[in-house]
Amino acid sequence: MKQAAVLPLDTFQPPIDRFSRFVKRTFLGQAFATTSLLAFLCVALFSLLFGSDFLVATAVALAIACAFLFYILRLYIKEQVVRQALTTKQTIEELAGPLHLETEELADLFSRLALSIRYLPSHLITWPAPFTSLATLANRLLTFVAWKPLHTLAEVLFLSALDAHIARIKSAPTNLHYHASLANCYVMLSTHYLEPLKSKPLLPMPSLFISKKTAETLTEKARASSASAIEELSILSSFAPEQLWVHDQLAISYRELEMPEKEIEECETIIRLAPDDHQALLRLGILYFRQGMNAKGLEVFERLTNIQPLLSEELIGHYGAYKPILEPLAAGS
Repeated sequence: MKQAAVLPLDTFQPPIDRFSRFVKRTFLGQAFATTSLLAFLCVALFSLLFGSDFLVATAVALAIACAFLFYILRLYIKEQVVRQALTTKQTIEELAGPLHLETEELADLFSRLALSIRYLPSHLITWPAPFTSLATLANRLLTFVAWKPLHTLAEVLFLSALDAHIARIKSAPTNLHYHASLANCYVMLSTHYLEPLKSKPLLPMPSLFISKKTAETLTEKARASSASAIEELSILSSFAPEQLWVHDQLAISYRELEMPEKEIEECETIIRLAPDDHQALLRLGILYFRQGMNAKGLEVFERLTNIQPLLSEELIGHYGAYKPILEPLAAGS
């Protein structure tokens, strides 16, 4: 089988850079509107303290105008982000056209570009060396605005990679390599959706900066992507049930879907296929304890004690992790 060529990303960097400049403009626009709003509110408060009714009325009116401008600006940016992301994807496809890439190479290109975008928020603003600390602070503030547009662009590119993988499978429906590539792309997309909900690298405290509705949407998209990955991996499992890497990927996907019973089944299969995989054995023991299957967990502990004492010490720390009765009481207290 022909190996897909690894293309340098420099050729496709200009459209990504244009999107980055768009993100910076949106940041500056929102920053200006917010600063103006706060400034006029401060003037109104100051004027109120000193009894200037005209200044109070003027400042309040300007503050309301700035608040309206900020709201309109947010709606405009929300629409423009999707449009700019689709334009960026189309430009990348046009740049790739003269290269006559195969679908596998095109899918790999979109995936690599999507993965590269996660590092952009911390490098959108660069200043000379004496102002490095200010640039770091500016990038930290910019992250709160930039993560969502950049996340949307990466999502568009991942979805384009999925389209390329699916088109390739339609040409050879029973090719296991093609299904494996598609499953891997679904796993990356699922990870992409969950990334903003973690503390790093995007947001230091996501619960403060991501609304509950946005978090639920990202979680649901991640679950749907993981379910699609499992479907593809199940195809591989049915055609190649003794392939260890298939069950490794299935275990990872079940972990993301929070389906411990299914993950246990895959870990047990991994141990059967690779008895010397001590990390998989440790993971299996932890899952046993977390599901209240202490007898099986202790069997794994005894087995690890004889071959990897350090891992057995780590495992026994999870004994008693299953507390179905105490958890509701703790939640209600």
